[in-house]
Amino acid sequence: MHPAEAIRGFLDALGVPAQRIPVELDGQSALYRSLLANRRMLVVLDNAQDADQVRPLLPGSPDCFSVVTSRNLLIGLMITHGAQPLGLGLMSHAESEGVLDRRIIAFFTGAHREYAAQVFPELTEREREVLDLVALGHGNHQIAGRLVLSEKTVRNHVSAILFKLQVSDRAAAVARARDAGMGRSPSG
Repeated sequence: MHPAEAIRGFLDALGVPAQRIPVELDGQSALYRSLLANRRMLVVLDNAQDADQVRPLLPGSPDCFSVVTSRNLLIGLMITHGAQPLGLGLMSHAESEGVLDRRIIAFFTGAHREYAAQVFPELTEREREVLDLVALGHGNHQIAGRLVLSEKTVRNHVSAILFKLQVSDRAAAVARARDAGMGRSPSG
C-alpha cells in the first residue's frame, strides 16, 4: 500500500473530512502528525516493504508509539528514527495451527454475521452484535467492555432491539436470537 493511501485511511479514521485532506503526501503527513500531536496512540504498520514506505506514517509525538513489521531489516529506520529491531523466528506447528484456526473462525463469524443480517434486517450491525452477546449470556457491563461502548449505549441498543423485534424482555430476544443460530461460540 502506498503511504498516501494509508494516511488517507488514518485521516478518515480520525474524522477528517475528505475536502480537508491535502493532495500532496507531505501535506497529508503534516496534517496526520498534527492530529496525533496531543494524543496517546499506538500505530501499527504491518508488512512494510522499506523505510520510505513507513516514514510518512510515523507520528512525531512522543506520546505515540509505533510498531512496524517487515520481512526486511529496515536499517534506514534504525538510523534515522532509532528503531529497535526484534527478530522473530518461525512459528511452531501448534502456533501455525492456532493462527489458521483463528482465521477459520473469523471466516465463519463473517458468514454468521451475513446470516444474522438476513434474519434480522431491521437491526443495525451493532445491534446484531449486541444481540449475539446477549444471547451468549453477557450482561450490559460485559457487552460494553467487549464492544468498547458505554453501558448507556448498550442499554439503548438493547431497548432498540426489544422494540424492533417486538418482544417485551431480554429473554424473548434471546429466544429469537437462538432460534436464528445466534449466541453460539464459533466452535459450535
